[in-house]
Amino acid sequence: MTSATHTRALFSGPTAKLDQPADLLLEVPHGATTPEHLLAADKLGAKKPTDWDTIYWCSTDQGAPEVAHAAASLLTDPAWVQINVGEDAAHISSALNVLVIRGTIPRHLADLNRAWNPHGLEPGAPITSPTPPWLRDQPEVMEKLRHLHSVYSEEVARAYETICGAGGFAMQVHTYSPRSVSLPNGLSGAALRRAWSDELREQWPTRPPGQLISSRAEGPALVPRALLEVFVEEFSRVDLALAIDDPFTMHPATMIDAWAHEFEGQMLGLEIGRAQLSESYDPLARWAPDPELVERFAGALARSILRGVLG
Repeated sequence: MTSATHTRALFSGPTAKLDQPADLLLEVPHGATTPEHLLAADKLGAKKPTDWDTIYWCSTDQGAPEVAHAAASLLTDPAWVQINVGEDAAHISSALNVLVIRGTIPRHLADLNRAWNPHGLEPGAPITSPTPPWLRDQPEVMEKLRHLHSVYSEEVARAYETICGAGGFAMQVHTYSPRSVSLPNGLSGAALRRAWSDELREQWPTRPPGQLISSRAEGPALVPRALLEVFVEEFSRVDLALAIDDPFTMHPATMIDAWAHEFEGQMLGLEIGRAQLSESYDPLARWAPDPELVERFAGALARSILRGVLG
């Protein structure tokens, strides 16, 4: 199913009962990753900042929808599961329903992993704002975005309440930049090109190849440590080292935090470094996720879920 705010895809094993809630939700809130999604600002009638395309491509979660959909496909393929996990897991896979919801509103207009806030966050907040400053003097556009954000949020809330409320599990799937870039003078295409220039790019701290998001800063993990260790082990098998709650943690303004606290033990976030997904990765432009790498990391995600969550 496709709407103005999201796509919704159900993957089912051959013996799954389609009249029952899905067993697993994979949410990709930052799933606006295509040239078509880039045009959302124009469709809304927004006055865009200069170099809008550079801003968009630099910080959109390219690769995340591909990994989530590939993982859902593998999870519901008993033949693949039997070879890669075992016969008992294949029986689980055969009856599995996996729902993938992909947000299609660019995070640069309204962040779907944030509670709606037209005024932004307090200065110094460690996460990006729900809405960008340059849109806040465009009330008609902001009202349209508020409505779209509400539509998506209601759809996702129904999914979490139905799936996790019945004892299922949920994950957010993201990708992130390989470096933590600081732009003290504000976000712009020129600032991004300067930051990623050969002269400056090496000064920015590198991020882990991937990470799990399981708790707030200084807070307890909201899922068992043993589950995190399963993910770390499975991703190490495909040469992707996962950090835990580094560099990102949950924050009260994020929806992953809200769902993780409402359904404690049933929610986890995954970040994969974008540079890990393609040799052609370009921090300032569109790039194509490598299908083999997508399959490799989707396989690690599927095995982690089967062993740690469903096993």
